Order: sequence, then structure tokens, then C-alpha cells
Amino acid sequence: MKITSLWEFLKILEELPRKKGSSLYFRGHSDEKYVLEPSLFRRNNYKKNEHLMFKEILKERPEQFAEDQTTLEKLVKMQHFGLPTRLLDITKNPLVALYFACVLHDGGTASKNDGEVIVLSLDGRLMKYNDSDTVMILSNLCKLKPKEKKFNTNLSKNEFNETDNVGKLIWEIQREKPIFYNIINPKDINSIIPIKATKTNERIQVQDGLFLLFGINNETDTPLVKTDWIVKTKSDERIIIDAKSKRKIQNQLEEINISRKTLFPGLESTANIIKRNYS
Repeated sequence: MKITSLWEFLKILEELPRKKGSSLYFRGHSDEKYVLEPSLFRRNNYKKNEHLMFKEILKERPEQFAEDQTTLEKLVKMQHFGLPTRLLDITKNPLVALYFACVLHDGGTASKNDGEVIVLSLDGRLMKYNDSDTVMILSNLCKLKPKEKKFNTNLSKNEFNETDNVGKLIWEIQREKPIFYNIINPKDINSIIPIKATKTNERIQVQDGLFLLFGINNETDTPLVKTDWIVKTKSDERIIIDAKSKRKIQNQLEEINISRKTLFPGLESTANIIKRNYS
């Protein structure tokens, strides 16, 4: 279904199916051809050098991460500054997702291609927090070299945990959490988990943001979001945002205070907006 105005979008939202015990979450893509995956998995060089990017940014700007207690907190901040990570931003606010379906990274209108708002229905029991063992497992994958990320998840739990690569991962986790129980469920490595990360910066707060944290799929490199998480319209269609209507939708969103200025708080963002207005 192709959306041409904010009001059409709101009507579609009203009609979306809901599941008991689940909540709806949203992600906006400025191009409907984009895949539902983190930036880390979009280029082979990113995947191959994940451990080096993680180390480099900590080396270059240690003061920025001095107060972060967990690897997840560091990854959230790295994501905030634009480094490719295994985190995928989603939001509880559908209007935020609609905004991102209409704009380019610099805030200009993405009028070349149709966009899309993807809706996810996530059972509340799936939601994890910073101190979850599964979060510790998946977030610390970023510290491993490519050859250390090869896991045979078809092994029994005991056999799996006797492998060298699992031993290396557990060692990295225990550097962060010494009391971590040194047994990993093989299925956790291949999973995708929704996370309510600590809201340590304004952007996450105002965008009502949270994340999907991706593990590893040995066959495809990228775990796939479960099809039963994805919600379509009552006529079983995707929510496509008409390219020619994006500027109009942006204007309508600005009327209800959904704009780059409100979604990207901070002096640098405000300065860029003012500069663009007077250029």
C-alpha cells in the first residue's frame, strides 16, 4: 500500500493487527529496497574488520567511552556516532519511523525512491536489558577476529562449549562480567534479540529508540529477522511511502513537531539545520 500523506499513514496504523502480549515497533527506510539488517552487515569489509573498528574508536576517543560499563553501552554510543555495528535501530514511535522513511542521512528529502515503514510485533518476553547474559554474548562478538567467529551451532551444548572459539568468546565476556557462567547455548549465537538499552543520550530518548542486536548466521553471515515478527496491513501489504509525497509528509510531520531539529538534539545538529536554512 502506497502512502501519500501523514493522515493515510495514521489510518493504516489504526488498522494494524495486534497480538496479545506483544507491542508494535517501527523502522523507516528511505528506500524500499533496503534490507532489514545492521550497517555492519552491508559491506564485507565492515564484517571482516569489526574487531578492528571497535578497537580503533576506543583508542582514538577513550574519553567518550570512559563511563560505559558494558560492551553494549559502547556499541550504542558507536552507533550514535555512525560507526557500523551489529545493532539495528528501531523505535516505539511510528512517526519517527515515518520521518526516516522520508529523509536522507543529511536531513534532505529522499525523493528519488519510494520509502518504507517496517512494522515489527515483538513479544514482551523477548525483550532484554543491558545485564542479560544473551546480550553479553552477542555484544562481545564484536571483539573477535573473523576466524574466531566460526561456530558450529549444530553441536551439543557440551561439545559446543569445549571449542576454542567459544572459549575465546567466554574469556572476552568474563573480562566484562567475571561472574558470567561459562556455558553458552549454541542457539544464542544465531539469534536476534530486542534490547531496551539504557537511554544514555538525548537522541535515544527523544526518538523513543531501542535496538535489535544481531548474532551470527554461519550460512548467510547475517541472521534473518523472523517473518512472524513482521506486520503487514490488513490487506497483507507493505507500508510504502510514495517518493513524490515525501516532502509533503515531512511538512505535515513538522507541524506536529517531528523534525530533524527535535529528533537530533545537540548543538552540531542545530547548527547544520540553521546553515541549511540560510544556504
